[in-house]
Amino acid sequence: VVGLCAGKDCRRSREFDALKAALTGCTVIETRCLDICHGPVVVIEPLSNHPVVLSRLRAQSDVRALHSVLVDHAKLSSRLKKRRVLGSKRRAALRRAARTLRR
Repeated sequence: VVGLCAGKDCRRSREFDALKAALTGCTVIETRCLDICHGPVVVIEPLSNHPVVLSRLRAQSDVRALHSVLVDHAKLSSRLKKRRVLGSKRRAALRRAARTLRR
């Protein structure tokens, strides 16, 4: 399961459509704005014990790396590790994503 931020800033970027199209093999849930306006923003496994929040997934290589993590269950590459959101922004994004998923 992947939570994809569908806030207006993320949705406006042309990378949003490319990322959404690349995630066709996964269950994609569009969330409300996650308040990390460095989009597109993705939450991997939002309902698990250890969800990962990634931002600025703009390059095609980022999308390919994300796809291999989701489909092939590979570990996060060093490229994706640089895109992780940590700290209070992560906690806030996970709260917002959880609210969307409960509805």
